[in-house]
Amino acid sequence: MKDRTFRFLASRRGTGSRWVLSGLTAVAVLTAATCGEAATPAGTLIENTASATYASASGQNFTTVSNTVTATVSAVGALSVGPKETVCDPATDAAAAGVPVTKQFTIANAGNTPSTYTIAAAQTSAGKIAGIAFITPAGAQPVMIGVTSSPVVAPGQSVGVQVIVDVTGVPVGSHVTVTLTARSGGNGTATGAQSDTGSACIVLVPGASFSGPGGVGTPVNKTVNGVRFVAAPGGGSVTYAVTFEDFSAVALHNAVFSDTVPAGLVMEPASVKLDGAAAAASVNGQGIKLLLGTVAPGVAHVVNFSVGVPSGAALGTSYVNVATLSADNAPAATSLPAALSVGVGNIIYDGYSGGAAPVANATIALVDPRTGKPLVLTGSGTGVNPNNANPFVTSSSGAYAFALSANQLGMTSAPVTYDVLVSAPGFTNRRIAITLTPRAGGLLYDVSAKALDGQPLAVAGGFTLAGGPVSLDDVFGLFGNIPLFSTRAVTLVKSVDRPIAAGGDRLVWTLQYSNATVTPLGSTSIVDTLPRGIAYAPGSGRLDGVRLEPTVSGSRLSWTVPALDRQQHEIVFASVLSPGIAEGTVLTNGATIAAAIPGSPGVSANATASAAVRVIAGVFSDCAPITGRVYADLQGSSYFERGDLGVPSVRVYLEGGESVATDAFGRFSFPCVRPGMHVLRLDTTTLPATVRAYGERGYDSERSVRRLVHGLFDGTTIQDVNFALEPVR
Repeated sequence: MKDRTFRFLASRRGTGSRWVLSGLTAVAVLTAATCGEAATPAGTLIENTASATYASASGQNFTTVSNTVTATVSAVGALSVGPKETVCDPATDAAAAGVPVTKQFTIANAGNTPSTYTIAAAQTSAGKIAGIAFITPAGAQPVMIGVTSSPVVAPGQSVGVQVIVDVTGVPVGSHVTVTLTARSGGNGTATGAQSDTGSACIVLVPGASFSGPGGVGTPVNKTVNGVRFVAAPGGGSVTYAVTFEDFSAVALHNAVFSDTVPAGLVMEPASVKLDGAAAAASVNGQGIKLLLGTVAPGVAHVVNFSVGVPSGAALGTSYVNVATLSADNAPAATSLPAALSVGVGNIIYDGYSGGAAPVANATIALVDPRTGKPLVLTGSGTGVNPNNANPFVTSSSGAYAFALSANQLGMTSAPVTYDVLVSAPGFTNRRIAITLTPRAGGLLYDVSAKALDGQPLAVAGGFTLAGGPVSLDDVFGLFGNIPLFSTRAVTLVKSVDRPIAAGGDRLVWTLQYSNATVTPLGSTSIVDTLPRGIAYAPGSGRLDGVRLEPTVSGSRLSWTVPALDRQQHEIVFASVLSPGIAEGTVLTNGATIAAAIPGSPGVSANATASAAVRVIAGVFSDCAPITGRVYADLQGSSYFERGDLGVPSVRVYLEGGESVATDAFGRFSFPCVRPGMHVLRLDTTTLPATVRAYGERGYDSERSVRRLVHGLFDGTTIQDVNFALEPVR
């Protein structure tokens, strides 16, 4: 407020003399401050005087001074409420539809005395007033219209008023006017109570929100190693990525990212990044929290962080989690779930390889079991199968993938069942039923797989074979590893040296077997079951030319080897056809082989083979054969093996004087002897100079020249007696 000073000049004309009136000052006090000016405080004392000077014609001066006049400034009340918007500006007045809008008003004390204020009225052209509060240094002070007084406001100062408008149901694009009328306290002022009204505008635009990269309203995307579901081996780590954007015209305020890592996974705090740059997140146990601050609209953001997968986690263990985003002016948003399963998934492989041999050029189809036709896939293909082809042909990785719509996954209905058909050159065709059951929330599902072809399946997350159904829990885009089995995983061929034989004849059987898979197989059992009437010749068993006696249980002969490589192997053994078998009888000798699959207990590769002998009439009746060999024990093992040599032309006697001579291979045979005990004796006088008798006298040692034999006549055994001779060096 400025004083205005007026000078008055009084003059007298005629005699050459003059009066000058000076120093007379009047003050006009303005009752309202101009912009930027403060009113003169109430109670201010103003004093003024006047003086006059007279100059005579002769040049003599005369001066006089008036009395002093005193005035006191009165208390004047005045206020101004702002803003005073008359036109809405979408650039500055935009607010999110559906979210309470806060408008700020200011009450300025334009008077010259401290004052308090009440809110006389608050109105909105649409929606409703949800709250009013004075903004004080101590915080927001709720207001009751016409009742609540503001704090004391000094002249030239102001107090803020916060008005919250509920715009629920007000359409996007609406222009909403909010008015606020404030009244000053009038006691003790010359002007009494004063009031003023301010107005603010709201332009409703689509509300701020967290959306996914697909656009407004799409779910926030979360992936693990770039996909929604990943099967990862234990002992490594995986990286999650959460992608979001605000597609509205309103920024998100005080945005916060949070996630809870499933128990069992190991959080790596230093791995947290925001848009590729390291971010300082707070980690509390399995929880992670990142303050994002203000998130501008129209800009995509991504939060990354890594976790460790425990090395001891069981194959098939699933971990599922979601991220949460919140802000002051937007509803909280939950991301799509990301799922991790320990192990490896969606691989077609040679079932005997333990996962080491993926199958290329395998055709896999997802089929409607009611029609037998492949599904028309409506999901968006990615990664392995970008075109979402069905059927799909695998590459050298053996990987496959199908993207199904929510309906095809059973997310909007009851569980669904499909047939999976797989075929590949050199492998047995597969038919597997899979049932997909949605989990709570409709984002993940469980898989139950059952073989319809009698072949083993793979355990969840691994390549170990399982005999029964397999379950995968909390997965997305996963149907399991699928083992294929060679049409001839192991081969077994059986033959006999003569297809026609008479009682007493010696039969030599050969079993040839091999591993036809790409990898070695485990413990292998070869079992030969002799038909009644054919008896095993003890001591005749050979594996790849090396003596190896079978385990004999009745008519069942079995050999076991610790592993089966890809080489051709051969078992040879002898038997004798017992007398008394009716002419024309066909005796079939069957054999089986079972090779264990490494890492898959109880599962084996199998094959069968057989050979038959037809019985004809012979010259022998009720008698039993005794066979054997005389050999030079070059290996010193006291039993015939590879490297030993048969000794020809050596005579062998029975206790009754009957004798035979060995053939070129050292073999001899008494084709028909009476049942009962017999003694065989070697005629040492017929030995060549290259060998000599060991000199042992026991009847049960091959190094003895006398042997006691039991000529049982039971149709299941014969006597095969060997004589070992010491080489002369």
